Amino acid sequence: MQFYSSAGQDRFLLDHFFRGKRGGVFVEIGTGGETDSNILFFERAMAWRGLRSAPPATGDLTALLAAQGIAAVDCCSIDAGPDAARLLAGWDAAKLRINVLVIRNADSSIAPLLAGEGYEPVGRLGPDDIFRRRDQPRLPQTSVICAVWSGDPKRADLLRGHVANLARQSVPVEPIYVFDGNDKIPPWVKGRAVSVRETIGLYQAWNVALSLAQTPFVMNLNLDDRLAVDAVELMERAMAQHDAALVGGEWNVTYSQKETDAIERAYPAELLPSIADWEQRGPGTRTRLGSGTGEQGTYGPATMWRLDAHIGAPRYPWRFPEGTVIRSAADAAWWLVLANHLKKPLLRLPLVIGNYHYHPKEQAQYRSLPHDELALIQQLGISLV
Repeated sequence: MQFYSSAGQDRFLLDHFFRGKRGGVFVEIGTGGETDSNILFFERAMAWRGLRSAPPATGDLTALLAAQGIAAVDCCSIDAGPDAARLLAGWDAAKLRINVLVIRNADSSIAPLLAGEGYEPVGRLGPDDIFRRRDQPRLPQTSVICAVWSGDPKRADLLRGHVANLARQSVPVEPIYVFDGNDKIPPWVKGRAVSVRETIGLYQAWNVALSLAQTPFVMNLNLDDRLAVDAVELMERAMAQHDAALVGGEWNVTYSQKETDAIERAYPAELLPSIADWEQRGPGTRTRLGSGTGEQGTYGPATMWRLDAHIGAPRYPWRFPEGTVIRSAADAAWWLVLANHLKKPLLRLPLVIGNYHYHPKEQAQYRSLPHDELALIQQLGISLV
């Protein structure tokens, strides 16, 4: 796709508000042409129609659009210098609905003026400030994928906690749940969900989930683990700022579901000790697990990566080339694939981003395996087809 904004404004608008919206309505006042237009992408690629105009010498936005018979606008981009405030001053948002406004070089009077009409700032890209109506939803940037194993007798209660945890995130997310064994999907499950007839492994389920993802980023999250309320927001921001292929952080190790469910905001990893032999010390050991500081050499137990990592090649690894299903070590293989495939950095956040529930008797990665999977990965490699 070809974009035309000077600082990625049109890509941001697409990803956060207008993904999949064809035939929208635009207004662009003061345009930079093909080299600096926030709207041209939507007109050419998504069949939007509307008004493109130089800043009028007199009058306000309501009068300008009323003359064109326009009563509702998906996105209005204004590059009018000091005249922007005048154009907006006489605007009645109850009569002329604009879902998203992009104002170039907005002066200090713009934000309070728009706040009085029910708008809030979204962010700033290049010289442009972006505002949205408070009832205009932001689209999720991250799909959180989760396997719901039909053999888990606690899955219903865990699923309720998982749904509630994602609903508390400071930015919208799209949950994607995969049930196996022809399990029934509860009607209260939010987001996307699919049930397959076969009993499948964890990484197979993730591949099913990935086929439903439509967001720029994707994250895995075990059914019994919980994210800090601002974890997704912090990880998305880091991915965008550093153009990373993957980002991971630290996890607070917990020993009961009640303790795991007691989430809080992310906090610096240095506030929680890292104890190498915590598994031998047993329950109650206060420690962290993960990738944020690099002490343990991992990026898990749950990470965020770019969905376009799966373009042109790899599914999430789930079997060895000779056909054996990978049961616990595919994460490590995936990190290596990402580093080689996208040629982008794998990023560590020195933050505790969630609670990891440690209960080895019921966790696949702690059950006895018929072989050393990490050794097999080194010996055989993995199958990505």
